[in-house]
Amino acid sequence: MTYASKVRMYLTPVEEKENKTSVSGVQTVSFADAQGNRHDLKEYLDKPVFINYWATWCPPCRAEMPTLEKLYQQYGDDIHFLFISNQSLSKQRDFIRENDYDIPFYQLVSRPGGTFQYSALPTSLIISKDDKVVLRKEGAVNWQSKQVRAIFDRVAASD
Repeated sequence: MTYASKVRMYLTPVEEKENKTSVSGVQTVSFADAQGNRHDLKEYLDKPVFINYWATWCPPCRAEMPTLEKLYQQYGDDIHFLFISNQSLSKQRDFIRENDYDIPFYQLVSRPGGTFQYSALPTSLIISKDDKVVLRKEGAVNWQSKQVRAIFDRVAASD
């Protein structure tokens, strides 16, 4: 059994924030896409956004990736998905290809502030179309649980 498999057994539960808070620090989040083009988070706020800070070397990140891939396939038309790492685009691209994932990955080019700061990997956020934090989670999560799907159904429907 691999370490990632062992981590997968201990995925943490998800609780939706009851008092949704407004986001701060949107202007601090900049990243480069797979072609090296620079983007700012504010370009993606036309619909809900899911952000996952991750790394290829991070066992919990690797453990949750299969469920994130499925989530992206299910909701990618209604929600912007941003898989953001400090690692090089080539390192991420190799990992994505080796594992046959089809997720949009980005390289962080600024230090996120406000709502978007993080100190642990993985860290994930769901931001509603009205710029509220619906969910913030540190650690690996089973992104295919009924709770998660209910949150994503609700957020996607609000678009």
